[in-house]
Amino acid sequence: MKNKETKRKQIHKIIVGALRETIRVHGPIIPLLIGSAAKRITGTLVAKDEKEDDERTNSGCS
Repeated sequence: MKNKETKRKQIHKIIVGALRETIRVHGPIIPLLIGSAAKRITGTLVAKDEKEDDERTNSGCS
C-alpha cells in the first residue's frame, strides 16, 4: 500500500511539473495548448519509466 502511495505522489509531481513548464513556456493553458501539455507529461513519464528500467537492468549486472 505504501509503495502505491509513493508511486501516486511521484506521478502527481511529474504531472504538476509538466503543467508548470507548459504554462512557463506558453502562458495559460488554453484548449489549443492541451496537446503541448500532454506531450510534456507523456515525455516526462516515459523518460522516468525508461530510467527505472535502466536502473533495474544495471542493478542485476553487479
